[in-house]
Amino acid sequence: MRKLVKKRIEGKIYKGHMYNKAITLISLVITIIILILLAGITINLCIGDNGIFKRAKETKNEYLGAIEEEQQALNQLYMQLGIDETELPENTPETQAGTLVRIPDNWYTQTPIKYAMPELQEIQKTVKVAKVYAVSDGKNNIVPIPYSFFYVGGNLDTGVVISDNEKDKNKYKNVTDGKVPAGIRALEITSEEGKTKYKLEDELLGNQFVWVPCTKGEYHKTSWGQGNVSGQSGVDGICYGYWDPTTNSAEITQIEKYGGFYVGRYEASLPVGTEEYTEALKYDNDKYDYDGTAEVKAGRIPWNFISWEQSQKNARKMYEKNEIVASGLITGTQWDVVIKKMEEKESKNLTDSRKWGNYRSGDEFTYTGRAAEFLHSDVKQYPFGDVVVDTTKEDGKCYKLTTGASDHNRAYNIYDIAGNLSEWVEESCVSNTISEIQTNHCIRGGCSSYTNPACSRDIGNYGPQSEHGFRIVLYIK
Repeated sequence: MRKLVKKRIEGKIYKGHMYNKAITLISLVITIIILILLAGITINLCIGDNGIFKRAKETKNEYLGAIEEEQQALNQLYMQLGIDETELPENTPETQAGTLVRIPDNWYTQTPIKYAMPELQEIQKTVKVAKVYAVSDGKNNIVPIPYSFFYVGGNLDTGVVISDNEKDKNKYKNVTDGKVPAGIRALEITSEEGKTKYKLEDELLGNQFVWVPCTKGEYHKTSWGQGNVSGQSGVDGICYGYWDPTTNSAEITQIEKYGGFYVGRYEASLPVGTEEYTEALKYDNDKYDYDGTAEVKAGRIPWNFISWEQSQKNARKMYEKNEIVASGLITGTQWDVVIKKMEEKESKNLTDSRKWGNYRSGDEFTYTGRAAEFLHSDVKQYPFGDVVVDTTKEDGKCYKLTTGASDHNRAYNIYDIAGNLSEWVEESCVSNTISEIQTNHCIRGGCSSYTNPACSRDIGNYGPQSEHGFRIVLYIK
């Protein structure tokens, strides 16, 4: 009986063992099948129609294609400008002004091409991209001209002028003294009353800028008098209150690469054809503090009655859709570098600029254009009058003139840095404590109603004024 029970128990144990082995084998088969399926899915994800490797290859090709398209676009731009870099000559002392020459290597940007997938990132090649071309100034110097701009005339001793209109290309490249005219002329017209009048006509059609060369060591602010961050009281007419002596590091990038910057040849002006421009010819108007695209041309009405905030916004707006350059409000550092260039090249007196600017109490000079008379005590100016030719601005008269009205007010081929309007800059300036340095911004230079010189720093915390205008600069992207 015991043997029978033992055999039955042993039989059950044996059969149970066989059952467990069968289950394990089935699990192993299922696991292998799952692994095979997963492997198939993985392989398909990697090498299938939508696999990782194919997508990486497509991404790489798309990236390469984008770079090639950029290079083709630049090559097309070269062709439009008649430029073949491989055939351009080196600049020499005999090279004529306005001649396209080979650009330095540091004006190029080396663009590396990489695959987009992390495991495939390796540099395949680099593409040299330049956003400028080089022009000789006829004095053995080269100047970087941004694409979509054109050399007009001048050299590094007198100021190189460029324009954003191709019809101005090389217009004054042969001026013997390098001093480029304002680019306007007065034409006789007959009024309905039979009287002879004049109208202004553009000889230069585009917005104009002047190249101001400088090294990194020269690119800094200058203290023309007291009243700086040391807390001194200031010198009347030269500097008031506290001012920020630092320079934005972002400005230095262009200086390091190209060795200079572009500044507006004229004060920013109201755009011709707008209602505000038309109204300024009829009567006094103080409603110019609005969004708009300014012009930098001669014979225009300077844009005054504008706040610092709106000046900055409108300055940036001028070339906001341009892929080569950006525009902005002139900075305090740029102002100082510009006027020091005027002192260096033309011996201009920067602490008393009445002899070369438009001031109430200054030297007499003749002008061609329009004039509006205004007083410091009256925030509204008298309307602009008719166009006059070679008319004398008398001592004691407070006139705001149209831009580029007189070569008397030109220095380094730039107009109206001294007198006409004082101008907003990015620089901060306050009258109280240094902790409030970002509260207000500086007004630089004098205006026709003050004797403040070109180097003057004033506190511009009075909002839109008849005496306040602004000037635009260019940055090569």
